Amino acid sequence: MATYAAAIRAGGSAKGEVLGVLGIHFDWRPQARAVVDGVRLTQDERSRSRVMLLDSSGRVLASSDRKGELVEVFKLPADASAMGSYADRGATVGYALTPGYETYKGLGWYGCITQAEPRRVAPAVPRATAA
Repeated sequence: MATYAAAIRAGGSAKGEVLGVLGIHFDWRPQARAVVDGVRLTQDERSRSRVMLLDSSGRVLASSDRKGELVEVFKLPADASAMGSYADRGATVGYALTPGYETYKGLGWYGCITQAEPRRVAPAVPRATAA
């Protein structure tokens, strides 16, 4: 749940007398789940991927596997830019800073996907046959 509030000011002026307050409570969980569940992945990719929405400190806000939500911190590299990827112990991690909306810069949240490398099956070795 997120709560946003703004002063209602006389004449709509940024420095007008405060007449009241407008507040909204926003349950972001359904939207966050729609984001992490809506990423288009093949069945194979989905089985080895985790899609997350991270706040600016790396806290997992939503996760496609529903693990660690609001508890786990997934640290991106200290020098993480607005968008990037890197390899990490047999997985590829990709991330992008969320863009905000119109003139709103956003909260510094990141979309992040971690995907394990596909399993490689060793080729079958032909058996010797008796002549």
